[in-house]
Amino acid sequence: YILICRPGHHVRFDVNPNEVAEIRAFERHELREWVNTANERGDLVSPWFRIIEQSLLHKWWAAMDNDTLQDCVEPDTIHR
Repeated sequence: YILICRPGHHVRFDVNPNEVAEIRAFERHELREWVNTANERGDLVSPWFRIIEQSLLHKWWAAMDNDTLQDCVEPDTIHR
């Protein structure tokens, strides 16, 4: 899962340990650098997350920052 949010307070995640090994929170600028240097550090990034980060995530994040997230809604689109 990818959660993009602007919480007004600390967010506590209650995840299923059988499904989620790790959670990380990033500022927008930190994420791209982390993904781009993950292999050098030995961090694993799933292929689907790399694709979403490179093609959609920053667009969504910018839209959230600009209060235009509704422009990103694609209810009839399946990204493959």
